[in-house]
Amino acid sequence: AVVSTQSGHYGRGKGCYIVLEDVTSTFKKPSIMDLKMGTRQFSDTMPPEKIARKKKRSLMTTSNELGVRVAGIRSYNSTESCGHYHMDKMQGRELTTDSIQSAFRMFFFDG
Repeated sequence: AVVSTQSGHYGRGKGCYIVLEDVTSTFKKPSIMDLKMGTRQFSDTMPPEKIARKKKRSLMTTSNELGVRVAGIRSYNSTESCGHYHMDKMQGRELTTDSIQSAFRMFFFDG
């Protein structure tokens, strides 16, 4: 997992940023899942076309109904030919409320 170590103001403008620390760097085979949480994934300060695009994406993915979308998975699994299970953000967007369960099972599978 990656955790916040500090926060501050971004050098350009007044945007905020978070500095992250890779707490998995000492692990040999870390398993990582990136989730987008919530049904609203936009800010009121975004341009209207970007808000519309994000709303559409939410409606077309598990974000709308479940409030969560898989943005990526890398999970080490001895039964896979390459030794790990991988899912990118595009594959995560294809998951349904039924198939997301199998993605969680693959992530937590301990071989």
